[in-house]
Amino acid sequence: MKIYNITFIVENTLENDFLDWLRNEHIQKLQNTDCFGHARLTKICAQQDPNTKNYSLQLEEKNNLLPTYLNDFAPKLKHEIMIKFANRVLFFETELEHLHDF
Repeated sequence: MKIYNITFIVENTLENDFLDWLRNEHIQKLQNTDCFGHARLTKICAQQDPNTKNYSLQLEEKNNLLPTYLNDFAPKLKHEIMIKFANRVLFFETELEHLHDF
């Protein structure tokens, strides 16, 4: 199983608005693509910059549909983030492969 991870770097002044938007709009849009199952939002404890907060959103791939998401949905959803938050929220994506639970 693959996990699609999006790491967000958010200016402190936007933290509450960003989290509200993420929880109430963006995660729903991601799940509406039907490419993902379970979603998990975490706060990254290690902070590099005192003016930002970092978050990780992990989405479990469903039915090997990550390539479909990346080709058909990701460009539009990434553009929405850039339009809404400009350079006040930065993000990068990582594809992870689940190997084993212990």
